[in-house]
Amino acid sequence: KAIIPSTEATKKAIDKKKAEAKKAAETKPVFVKPQPIEVVPEPPQMIISGLVWNSDRPQAIVNNKVIDVGDTIETVQIVAIRKEGIEIEFQGKTITIEP
Repeated sequence: KAIIPSTEATKKAIDKKKAEAKKAAETKPVFVKPQPIEVVPEPPQMIISGLVWNSDRPQAIVNNKVIDVGDTIETVQIVAIRKEGIEIEFQGKTITIEP
């Protein structure tokens, strides 16, 4: 082992490191409150079994019931009935549901 001569600067550096370690050990942990998880509800299940879109009065068969544009199923408003499926409005969002 090599012997390193002790100097005043070395002693001060060691004392400073010890003081920093002691202060770090005394520091209280900071707890962060977890943010709530936003649960996004899904629209009710809608099973499309038929569509009539090419007429003055488009209709669809949803959950074994005939519906028109403007009808409401539970909390869902029917906005449009097209060849591709039905457009609904659910909680301010427009969603297309395909058959």
